Amino acid sequence: MKYSPFCLWRIERLRTSRRVTVHSSCYMEEMTLPSNEELNAIVGSTDQNIKQRMDNLRTGLKQAYKAVNEASRKPRQRNKKHYDRRAKPRSFANGEYVYLHNHARKPGLSRKSHKYWVEPYKVTAKISELNYEILGKNDRRQVVHINRLKTAYGYCAPDSKARPPEKERAHRHATNSLSNGE
Repeated sequence: MKYSPFCLWRIERLRTSRRVTVHSSCYMEEMTLPSNEELNAIVGSTDQNIKQRMDNLRTGLKQAYKAVNEASRKPRQRNKKHYDRRAKPRSFANGEYVYLHNHARKPGLSRKSHKYWVEPYKVTAKISELNYEILGKNDRRQVVHINRLKTAYGYCAPDSKARPPEKERAHRHATNSLSNGE
């Protein structure tokens, strides 16, 4: 059995310490610890090349990674098969309107009155099979996963007309005021 340098230090520290140890308090005798010669025989030569140590570590980590990957392959395949049973293939065209699922709610508000599907967004680009770029009312673009989108059936976008110049708005406001009897 090989001991790490920390364990060697700890064993030496216990051996030279004069305090009462857990072992001595339980068994009423001191634990016999290995001598330095015995420890050196267990650990081996301390002049081991650092490069060789790094190579041993690298191969050990590769083997561990490979073993974990192989062990988790079956559960991943089983989970994918289970998910694909209920998954529906969906896609959205550019210019199509969709609702965005927003599960976050403001603190203090009840879950009951929270709107999970928010305002219709316009799909502007298909980034990948699963990610789309959408455009909100405030011209804010965001990339979202397809699972958070659903088609906004029957939604007709209002015509985006440019705002009338200041004079026309002021004139319209004045005529509305006069017609209301103000």
